[in-house]
Amino acid sequence: MIRVPLRCSVDRYSRQSVYMTGCHLENPRLRIRRIVEEDNDDVIPIIHAETALVKQYYGEFYASEMVRYPDEQRRLIVSEDDEGLATGVMFLNSRVDVDKLSENFELGPYNSLRKPHKNDRFFSESMEPASETFFSIFSRKPHEKMPEGVIAPSAEKISPEQSVEEDFRDTASTSTISVDDRSSKPNEPLSETTFLSNLPSIADYFNTYYQSKLMTSAFVDSIFDIPRQATIVSADVPEGLESSDIKLPTQPVYCGAMNAFVLEIFATQDHVKHRSSRNFIEAAFECFPDLDYCAILLPFSHPFLPFLDHFVRVPLRCNKDYPMSLYVTHRAALLGELKVREAKLSDREDVQELLQRIPKMEQVLADFDEAAKEQTSDLRCFVLLWNDTVVGVTILRIENQVTYIKRRYHVEDYIATQDIPHDAYGRVLHFVLMPIFSIHLPYFFCEITRHTGLIVLYYRLAKSATSALTRTQPLPICLKIMVPVSPRQRIQYEYRGCVETDQLEEEPEPFSLFMTTPRLAMMPVTIVDSKIVVVGASDCGVAFLEQLAFGQSFVRFANLTLISPNGLPYEDESSDTSARMLPFAGRYCREYRRSVPARVWINVVYGTVVLIQRKEKYVGVMNQGNIAYDYLILTCGLQYQRPQFQEELDAEKEGHFLDYETPWNCLTINDDSEATTCLEKLQILTNDFQVEKRIVFYGHNIECYCAIQALLDFGVKGSWITLILPPLPPCTTHESIFFYDCELYLEVMNSISSNEIEVLVDWELIDWHLIHSPEENMIESIDIRLKGETRTLECDALLPFHRKTINMKIFLAICRSGLVFDGQLVIDPEFRTNDASIFAAGTLTKYCRKFHAEAWQHGYFNSTEIGERLAKYLRSFVDSQHKNGKVPFVPFKGKTFLTIPIFRTPKVVACILPGGYRYAHVCKPGKAMLRKIAISYDVYGQVLGTGSCKSEIGYFRIRLNRFDILETVTCFSKKDFEVRHMIKLHGKHESLLNELKTRFQKSLIADFYAYFREPWAMAIFYDRFECLRVENRATLLSKTALPGQSLTNDCLRVLIRNKWDAIRESDRRTVQMKYAGSMYQQEIEESLLDFLQSFEEDLPVYCTPGKLRELYADIEDSPLYTDL
Repeated sequence: MIRVPLRCSVDRYSRQSVYMTGCHLENPRLRIRRIVEEDNDDVIPIIHAETALVKQYYGEFYASEMVRYPDEQRRLIVSEDDEGLATGVMFLNSRVDVDKLSENFELGPYNSLRKPHKNDRFFSESMEPASETFFSIFSRKPHEKMPEGVIAPSAEKISPEQSVEEDFRDTASTSTISVDDRSSKPNEPLSETTFLSNLPSIADYFNTYYQSKLMTSAFVDSIFDIPRQATIVSADVPEGLESSDIKLPTQPVYCGAMNAFVLEIFATQDHVKHRSSRNFIEAAFECFPDLDYCAILLPFSHPFLPFLDHFVRVPLRCNKDYPMSLYVTHRAALLGELKVREAKLSDREDVQELLQRIPKMEQVLADFDEAAKEQTSDLRCFVLLWNDTVVGVTILRIENQVTYIKRRYHVEDYIATQDIPHDAYGRVLHFVLMPIFSIHLPYFFCEITRHTGLIVLYYRLAKSATSALTRTQPLPICLKIMVPVSPRQRIQYEYRGCVETDQLEEEPEPFSLFMTTPRLAMMPVTIVDSKIVVVGASDCGVAFLEQLAFGQSFVRFANLTLISPNGLPYEDESSDTSARMLPFAGRYCREYRRSVPARVWINVVYGTVVLIQRKEKYVGVMNQGNIAYDYLILTCGLQYQRPQFQEELDAEKEGHFLDYETPWNCLTINDDSEATTCLEKLQILTNDFQVEKRIVFYGHNIECYCAIQALLDFGVKGSWITLILPPLPPCTTHESIFFYDCELYLEVMNSISSNEIEVLVDWELIDWHLIHSPEENMIESIDIRLKGETRTLECDALLPFHRKTINMKIFLAICRSGLVFDGQLVIDPEFRTNDASIFAAGTLTKYCRKFHAEAWQHGYFNSTEIGERLAKYLRSFVDSQHKNGKVPFVPFKGKTFLTIPIFRTPKVVACILPGGYRYAHVCKPGKAMLRKIAISYDVYGQVLGTGSCKSEIGYFRIRLNRFDILETVTCFSKKDFEVRHMIKLHGKHESLLNELKTRFQKSLIADFYAYFREPWAMAIFYDRFECLRVENRATLLSKTALPGQSLTNDCLRVLIRNKWDAIRESDRRTVQMKYAGSMYQQEIEESLLDFLQSFEEDLPVYCTPGKLRELYADIEDSPLYTDL
C-alpha cells in the first residue's frame, strides 16, 4: 500500500498515517479474449460445474463446434490465467426478440431495447427515455437538434381520454366515464365490469389502463391501483359505429433498430467468480460496440447470482405472466465516471430535460428552484452526474421531527440513536434517477451523506403516494435499497392527565417510513425471485407476506403476489362505522395499514381462485386468468357464507357440490370491504335510514353482536332489527361466546332488549323466499323453525353469522387438484401439504391424523403468529432448495419425528358491543379447557376482579393460573381503555405486576383500570420491555465459574428434593437467600437501570441515577439543608 504524507512540514512516521491502494493493484483485471477450438477441454468442465444440462443436450464439443461454424450474431469469450488456461467463459448472442420482451415486460424506460427513431410515438403519461440527449451521449455521438418537422412525430403524445372523447364529441349527447370502487345500486353486480354501451374494446382498455399505468421509476413494480368496477353511463352510440372504427390508445410504438444482446451462458471458476463479473460484462459490450443493452433471462426459481448486482430487474407488465425474470444493464452504467455534487442554478435546464416526460414533475422543479435560488432555504439539492451529464437529481432537507419518528417507528432496530447527533438526520423529498444507473444507488447515497454530513436518511411514503391516480410527485427510485421500518406500539398515557410532549402542531398525513445509512446502503442484498403466490388475505396470510417483505434480513423476496377478492384489509378509505363492524384481533387496523408499505413489495390480484393446476404450477383466478407460481400458500381460512338449506346439504352428501348464487340482500361480513358494502346497501334499502326495513341477524357470536352495535351507531333503529339465535351445539351454553362469563352475557342481552331489538332464541333458519329479476335475486322472507313450529318472517336484509365454512370455489379447486382434504386441508407440522410446492396455514387446515393433534389445530391460536412462523419455515425451505438445487422430498412419507410447533402469542378479541360497551378479551392460546374440568383437576387458578358491568369504573377480570401467571384478561366498560396495554399483561407473573395478588388480597386495589394506569406500570407496556425480559432470562440461566453452583442447579436440587411437587417454604427461602447479593442480582439490577436510562425519553416517570444526581447537584448550597 502507498503511504499518504501529511500536509504539515514535518512528516514523521510516529504520527498517524493514512495508506491507500488501488483496486486494480489488489485484483488485476482479467485477461479476456475470443474462444478458440483448443479451449473446448478447458471450457466444458467450467460450464459443467454449474449445470450438467448443456453437456447432456449438446455433447462434449459444443464450444469447439460453435467456433468451427461461426455465427455472426454470437460471440464466445473466455478469461485466462497466467498460464493461458481458461478460468471463465461467456456466450453472447445479439439475436433477441425484443418485441416479445416488450410485450411482457415494462421496457418503456429502456426505449423497449431499441434505438431512438423519429417515428417513435409515446402516449400521455407513459414512461419514456429522458431525452434524445440521453441516447446521443451514450452512443458517443455529438448531440444535434433535429429539425422541427422531424421532432414533432417523435414527441407526439396521445392522451387516452382525449382520443376517446374526440371520437364521441359529435355523436354522443352525454358521455360520462367514471371509475367507481364500489357500486351501491342493487341492480348492478359488485365484482364485475359493467358497461351500458356495447363497446367491449373501450371497456377492456379502461380496465387495463389504470392498472398498467407506468410509474416513474424502475422500483415501482408492485404499486398500482386496480379499480373494482368501471362504468360508462349514458353513451349514445350511433348504430353504424362499430368498435373497430374507434381509434383506441395502445402502448408506445418504437420503430428503431434493436439495441440489445443477450447473455446466454456465464460460468467461472470459484476463485475468480466474485471479481470477474464486471470485467466480463465490460468485455461483452466491446464485442457489440453498436449495442447499448445487455439482457439476461433467468428462471424465477434460479438462485441469486452476485453478478446480477450490475443489472436492473425489469418488472412484468400488468396482467402478464412470463416464465422468466428479465435483467438489463446499459453500457453507460458500467463505463464512464460517476460523480455527485451540489446543484447549481445553471443545472435547471438539464434537470428539466431529465424530468420532461415524467408525470407529476412540477413539484420537483419547484423544490429545485427553492433549493438553488434561496440561500436561506432548508432544502438541499444534489445532481448525479455521468461524464458531467445530469442523470439524476435528489432533493432533501434536515429532518426536524426526529423524536416524533423515533417514538412511532422501530428505527432503533437499525441504528444506535444515542450515538447520532440530532442534526444528522435528513429527509429525502425527491430522488429521480435514470433507471439504468440504479445499480449505483449505494454509491450515490454514500456520496450524498458525505457531502451533507448526514448519517441517516428517511423517506416518508404517504398513503396517497401509493396510487398513480392520487400522487402529487414521482415516486423515488431509491426505495428499492432503503429499509422499510415497521411502526411501534406506543404507550398510551392516561395517568392524571399526562400527555406526550412530541405531538406536532399540525398532524402530518399518515405515512410509512423508509430509511438508510451508508452502512445499510452498502449491505449486499440477496434477491429471491421465486414466485410466491398467497391465496387469501386473512390475518395469517397478510402476516406471512409482511414477514417475508419486511423481515429484518438482507434477503428480499421480489415476487410476492396476494390473491384476494377485496385486496389487502383496511387498505381502502372506509368510515369508522365499517371498521367497528369487525372485532380487533390484536394487530391489523386502519392505523397500522397506513404505517406499513405493503403495496410496495406485494402485488395484489383481485379475484377468487377457482383452479389449482399442480403439474403446470399455476392457479386460475375467476375473470382474471392464470397466475404461475413456484410456491403456493393457501391461507384463505373460513368465512361466513350464505346459509345452506336441507336440499343443498343432501346434494353435497351425494357428491354434488354447487356454488349457488347469493341474493343481493344477503350480506356477509368477513372484512372491511364487505362491511362497507353492507352499510352502503342498507343505506340504499332504507333510503338513507328514512324508511323502515326488516333487518335479520342470524347467529350467536362476538362478530354478530359487534355488527349490531355498528348498525345502531350508523343510524339503524333497533326496532328494525331481528336477532335469531340458532340452536346451540351439544355441551355448550349461550355464555360460551363470552368465555362462560354469565355477567357479561346477561348485560349484553339486556342492552339488546333495551334497544327494542326482537330476539328469537333457538330458532333455526330452514329456507328463504326469493324475488327473481333479471338483475338480481332478492330475499323477500325467510322460514324459521323451533320444535316443529314454523314461522315466516319478512326480511329485507339478512346478515348470516351462524358458522364459518370454506368458500365453495376454493374447496372445489383444492379437491380437484388432488390435495389431501379431510374436512380441512391436511398439512404437516412444517405447514406442507402433500405437494412439496404448496403450503397452507390458518383455520383452513388441520394436522395429519397420525400426529393426533386435534387440540393443536391452528384455529385455537393467534393467526398472526402462525403466519410469521410459516414465513420463517418457507424462508429456510427456499434457502435449502437454492443450496441443494432440488426440491425436498414429499412430506407425509418421512420425517416421522416432526413435532407440533408451539405458539405462545395470546388470542385477542376487542370490539364495541350493544349498549356502547367496550369489550376486550385476552386469553391463553390453545384449546380452552372447560371450567368445570379445570376446577376438578385443580388447574383453574384464581380469579381477581374489580367493578361490575353496571358500575361506573367498569368490569375488569383477571385469571391467574396455578403458577400465578396472568392467563386471561377481560375488560368490559362504557369508557375507553387501553386495549394494547391489556394485551401486554398476558404472560406476566403477578409479582412483576407490583405484587398484584398480595395487594388485591389486602384490598389495596379497587379499580384495575386505574391500577394499571399508574406510572410504575409504564415500562411493562413499553415495546422494548420484552427485550429486557429475554436478557434477564439469559442471565438467570447462565452458569457460574464453579460447576454446580449456578442458580439453575440450586433450583433443580430443590425440585428433586420435593419430588417435583410444590416447593416447601424453607427451601424457597434458601434459594432466595443464595440469590440475594449474588452476581445474578447485580447483573439484573444493572440491566434494569441501563434499560430505564436508555429509554428515559419514552419512560420519564422513573427516577434513574441520572435524575438523582440532578436533584442532589446543589444540595450543599441549598438553604433547605443548611443551618440558618
